[in-house]
Amino acid sequence: MMILSTVNPIKSTKNLILSCMMILVMSCFESNLSYSEDTPPAPKKTTMIGGWYNWDPYQYLAVPGNLKSLTGLDYELEKQIMERAGYKIDIQEVSWKQHNDDLVEGKRDFGMGAFSSEKRKKYNYLTVPYRYEDNSIFVRRDDANQFNYDTVPKFIASIKDNGYLIGVVDGYRYANDELNKFIEDPENSKYIVKSRTDNDSMQLLISKKINAFVCDKIVGATIIWREKRGRDISEIPLEDSKAPVYMLLSKKSVTQEEFEGINNVIKEYVESDDYKKIISWYLYPVLLMETVDSFWFYFIELLGMASFAISGIIIAYRINATLLGTFLLALIPSFGGGIFRDVIFGRYPIGFLVSTTYIFLVLFISIVGFFSIKIFKNIEDNSRFGKIKTLRVPLHKREGLFNSILMTTDAIGLAAFTVTGVVICLLAKVSPLWIWGPFVAFLTGAGGGFIRDIIVKDIGDNGKKIQALNGELYGEISILWGGVLSTYLYFTANEVDPTKIKRMVILTITGAFLTRLIIYYFKIPNIKFIREKSSDKERISH
Repeated sequence: MMILSTVNPIKSTKNLILSCMMILVMSCFESNLSYSEDTPPAPKKTTMIGGWYNWDPYQYLAVPGNLKSLTGLDYELEKQIMERAGYKIDIQEVSWKQHNDDLVEGKRDFGMGAFSSEKRKKYNYLTVPYRYEDNSIFVRRDDANQFNYDTVPKFIASIKDNGYLIGVVDGYRYANDELNKFIEDPENSKYIVKSRTDNDSMQLLISKKINAFVCDKIVGATIIWREKRGRDISEIPLEDSKAPVYMLLSKKSVTQEEFEGINNVIKEYVESDDYKKIISWYLYPVLLMETVDSFWFYFIELLGMASFAISGIIIAYRINATLLGTFLLALIPSFGGGIFRDVIFGRYPIGFLVSTTYIFLVLFISIVGFFSIKIFKNIEDNSRFGKIKTLRVPLHKREGLFNSILMTTDAIGLAAFTVTGVVICLLAKVSPLWIWGPFVAFLTGAGGGFIRDIIVKDIGDNGKKIQALNGELYGEISILWGGVLSTYLYFTANEVDPTKIKRMVILTITGAFLTRLIIYYFKIPNIKFIREKSSDKERISH
């Protein structure tokens, strides 16, 4: 017996409809999936948690005790990097050691200013380097001769041979791996004194509880500058202690995609003008002030100030000024440009008011110069002494010798004040540096003389030129060499080298000094609208 199967047409139609609906749903799902793959996923985080501790100039409170005044190089960099990557930041005060522990556990998302190590790579993503760091040894100046080394192996040998106590920051890793191994070895714990910050290490050094401490070169220079310890503390550079610095991102709290996004931002950011601006605001003032605060620069600055004061005395003699008038004409070229500059940038207190040394120097030179000229003039005019030829030096020789001395000291002052002008521009955080640096250098170096010449012109000396307007090349020297220094600093922001910066400061001073002398002795003319005729020159000279 044969059984025939039959198909229910209604049931078949339902199955067909269901199959079509399933195909349609699957098509929509595949379409949505394809769309989601082409569209970048939204960041999983909107805020990245970090930390900070007192590490001037990288992160510090501009106003002590005021958490809202938190600033510094790394702090400003991390704000801009995270903002460009699409995140806000939550920064809390924490020790560096605790910060690293929190990154391992995922309690914090990122940390700035870190060297590379295998342990850190295990628990963190390391971005591309965003700056470089040099380590130095800081010792008391009286003990500097005992630390005659320039490399880490020599430093370690000196520690063991002499039983020195060395200060380090707890949990901090330094640029040289051999030094890190020495610090981490339990057998060497008798040589190591751990502190919470570099400032604490500096206090231990000053109080003679340690013999030296290891520190980032710029951080050490900043502490010395802030606490005015330049004459008490010496730096010993280590030739083998320079390394790139990275941002750490916790592998427990940050995804691979988030890391790659931030890493790509850093690659582009370090080539930007915003990056160079922050570097110039926070690193260069420290490095330049380290030079400006040195004894040799201080001596050059005093010599230049004395020269400007003497030039004012000479003009006071020519216009028959009073003693007070002589002091004012000596004071204006020495401080006028600096006062004008500080008022423009709102720097208070005004620079020369901070130290009485400068104004006492000008006062002393004014009094001595005024009465010396009066006494010498009376002796020269006295008929009895006039017969003694040995006391009567020919006028042209006397003026020639005096002008040569004055020109040399004036050139030194102009050179030193040119550098000072660029430093003040950096301290005032004015940008772009390559434009404002030369202008502020001119104000500081030649501004006082400019103001003095205008005053003297108004007194009635109609034949007198105003140096900056129709005189010889002078202010242009400050603009030229201030521009050279500013441009160099601007274009080397990606890799700051303290040694090269010091050399550039010396080159600027030397260049400005020699340029001033060459222009004077070779009588290089300035560029003017109309060339002076010989009759005009004769009239002006008379």
